[in-house]
Amino acid sequence: MRKLLFIAALLSAFTLTQTARSQGLLVGLYNSVSNQLSIVSNTVPVDTKLAKSLNGVLSTIQKSGGGATLPTAIKSLSAVITTVNRTSVSNALQGSMHSSLLLCVTQYVGNANIVSNQLAGLFPSTSKTLALNALSNLVTSIAILSTNANLSVAVKSLSGLSKQVTTVQKAVVKAQSVPAPAASVTASIVISGTPTFNFKSTTAVAQHTGGGNFLVNSAQTVIAGTASTLHSLAFGLYGLVQGPNTTTNSDGEYSRVSFGGAAGAYEIKSGTVQTTYDPTHKLISGSFVFNIQEQTTLKTGTVTGNFTCYYP
Repeated sequence: MRKLLFIAALLSAFTLTQTARSQGLLVGLYNSVSNQLSIVSNTVPVDTKLAKSLNGVLSTIQKSGGGATLPTAIKSLSAVITTVNRTSVSNALQGSMHSSLLLCVTQYVGNANIVSNQLAGLFPSTSKTLALNALSNLVTSIAILSTNANLSVAVKSLSGLSKQVTTVQKAVVKAQSVPAPAASVTASIVISGTPTFNFKSTTAVAQHTGGGNFLVNSAQTVIAGTASTLHSLAFGLYGLVQGPNTTTNSDGEYSRVSFGGAAGAYEIKSGTVQTTYDPTHKLISGSFVFNIQEQTTLKTGTVTGNFTCYYP
């Protein structure tokens, strides 16, 4: 979560002007160069060498369609910067060239924002961590590039961002394919007249039934000699809201089905559940204390434990 907040903070720092972006990333630069050419052409004696260079710059931008796509804009901008920096009007055009570079950078910022949103809702995993690291590296590269006063170096670095974007995109695909982590339910079950049983689920599933309502089903099989016992614990959670919740609970059951040993079904008669509901990461977790009663023998007991369940 801290890494996502760090990335979001960096991304929010890039609020860039996108003048004439729909017409091409280099339209503003084209207009600035045209103005300089007009000044040169109307200054006697005309600097024919400078006029020729500026005409060449305009031609380069035109061939790229005004920077109609990011790859063509970067390639054209690189050539323009090289040419302009050899002329006497380089200082006059530095601002426009830098603005064009930032417009190109904006494309990557938008991509990074999309990826950050995609990762925010994924389950925690090694793949997600790798994707976050790759995204963090991309955002850092963007920040360094955007403040680089050397435009020749900056535009070369800009060309390399596409490789980082590819790395990020591949990492995101892997992170998106990771299934939900295994759910877990642990509990100490105390029933009158019987030893305490330490329940640790071998299978557990959280079912989201709608709104803030959930059903948690868990089970554990215990084998002792020739006898095997299936223990199961199921309970409902209702009306949860995002964040911490405290609910009273009387819906659920602890049961054990035994082959060669004791069996019974114990209804949850009352209880309290402390639950943290995180819909962004599809996670419910917390602790519970249930008071239970056997349906036929009327034996009573308590179930105290914890749960961590990601849901589909």
